[in-house]
Amino acid sequence: SLSVADYRWDVPQSPFTVAPMRGSIEPDKAITVELVYNPTSHSSDEVTLTLNVTGSAPKSLRLRGYVGTPKVALSKKNVNFGLIPIGIAKVQQFKAKNSGEDNAIFYISDVHNHDLQISPMYGRIGVGDSQTFTVSYKSMHPQAFEIPITMNIAGTNPIAFSITGQSELPRVQMLNNDLEFGRVYLGSSATLPISIANVGAVPAILFLDLTNHSEFRIEYSSELADHTASEKDNSISLVTDQIFVTKSMTNLISPAQ
Repeated sequence: SLSVADYRWDVPQSPFTVAPMRGSIEPDKAITVELVYNPTSHSSDEVTLTLNVTGSAPKSLRLRGYVGTPKVALSKKNVNFGLIPIGIAKVQQFKAKNSGEDNAIFYISDVHNHDLQISPMYGRIGVGDSQTFTVSYKSMHPQAFEIPITMNIAGTNPIAFSITGQSELPRVQMLNNDLEFGRVYLGSSATLPISIANVGAVPAILFLDLTNHSEFRIEYSSELADHTASEKDNSISLVTDQIFVTKSMTNLISPAQ
């Protein structure tokens, strides 16, 4: 053609989109049109598009998308964290298995919860394969939580599951009254024992900042300095992160100890 061709796509409501929807094509030129298919819960989708060109008869373009019939099952419908401490990220896992005859393309709807992280949020599960999901929850307030989650899967109905648990403030008691050192002479030192008990149901992290009290220090068993200790074991370690304190000792106390 020796003239500019003005065009416009008519696209019915469907999982298919076209870009650009309208425009002009110079004589003896071509443009690239992008067709996008966003699968639904149906195994296949079809639609007929109409291309309208000024001064020419409309043309039709039939689109068909097929995602098959995957069959996905979760290892658990409720990821229960139970009772967890505040400010400490807790992690759990679950699996999704595809026992269908086609690959499962999935994505997890945004949960809009800053305390919760799920990985991966989208992906593909091959035929006969399983995908492990990691759920991390870090609560900053005492609360009971029940968060509904939706996993959308192309070609089949969405799967709903939930994240539940309860976060609780630790309860710690110091078993000593005021520490009375009595008379201490210049150049000498005195030692008094301190006992701290976690009377709650969750681990507690304590910060002791002696930056402005250089005349004091704490002494403890070398067993407490084991950096490989889990949250079920008492431990003491030096903290140098300026976010927390200038120079302090951290004491992780397990419940009922």
